Amino acid sequence: MMSSLLMLFVVLLTSIVDCGSRRRSKSYRSRYGKYGYDRWDKCPNIKGFFSYDPKSPCGPQHWHKKYPNCGGDTQSPIDIQTDKTRCGEDDGYERVYYKPSGKSKGIFENNGHAPNFKVKKGDHSNILILGDDERNDDDGTRYVFKGLHFHIGKRRSSYGSEHTVNKKGYKGEIHLVHNREKAKRTNTGDDDKENGHEKKYLVVGVFFDVFDDCGSYADKLISKYVTKIPEYLDETKRAEVRPILMLPEDGKYYYYVGSKTTPGCYPGFLWIIFKTPTTVCKKNYKVLKDLETWEAGNPPLSKFGNNRPIQRYAVDDVKMNFGKRCRGTK
Repeated sequence: MMSSLLMLFVVLLTSIVDCGSRRRSKSYRSRYGKYGYDRWDKCPNIKGFFSYDPKSPCGPQHWHKKYPNCGGDTQSPIDIQTDKTRCGEDDGYERVYYKPSGKSKGIFENNGHAPNFKVKKGDHSNILILGDDERNDDDGTRYVFKGLHFHIGKRRSSYGSEHTVNKKGYKGEIHLVHNREKAKRTNTGDDDKENGHEKKYLVVGVFFDVFDDCGSYADKLISKYVTKIPEYLDETKRAEVRPILMLPEDGKYYYYVGSKTTPGCYPGFLWIIFKTPTTVCKKNYKVLKDLETWEAGNPPLSKFGNNRPIQRYAVDDVKMNFGKRCRGTK
């Protein structure tokens, strides 16, 4: 009889302890998230810091905890599924070009997460135009070139581009960043918005593959400038970039509205992703891989890469300016 009562007492005690443990576990997860004790103060004390290390409490899967936009519904990058794209001829975005087109002056810097060209303040040497001349003067389709940077993957990864096409990536991706020029008349109509966000920013994405021979414009920029910024916070005294030389000659691209791909992941970015990749030679690709980063211990860029994981698949609002679905194009 005593042994039975003792056994019953042990069972009840175990049940109470287990229940309390589950309550504490639930409270722990609700307070700190399903990944556990995710504290940004455990990361390097650098203003604006974020990490590409998937095991870091500041890695891509945690960005939304400090930067809420990073958990939004229209985040970039995306996988472009070509069978879901449609012709965007009614948008007037049938081509893009620079006018004026010249040399933008600025500096190349190693900001710790990418080799970055930053245009000198007030330089309007290159303005990207969407559509045709007769409609670009005052309708908000003019974007001022502000900078350029490179994305690559971690070592032994199958790809390093941020965007993919039919789940296929490229070795890397170059981003040309633009801000919309103020229109001569204020346009607040529906044509200026998509997914509820004004398209104040435009990023041109150009994929690249890696080959033996050096000769592309990307190679020229890496050889001339990026080789001079191997360490975190290095910068050149001056640099010049002609963004038009980065655009593929066939002019074929996809476009959609998404977000900035780094914190704070702001929405309202118009993305133009060129179909045809450029090239970077093996010698210069190694320069990119060996760049020192701001990650703990300053490892090379190739340790974690700097391409954000795909945020959306099967996106329905991707358009293109080429193909059989577009009249007058091949």
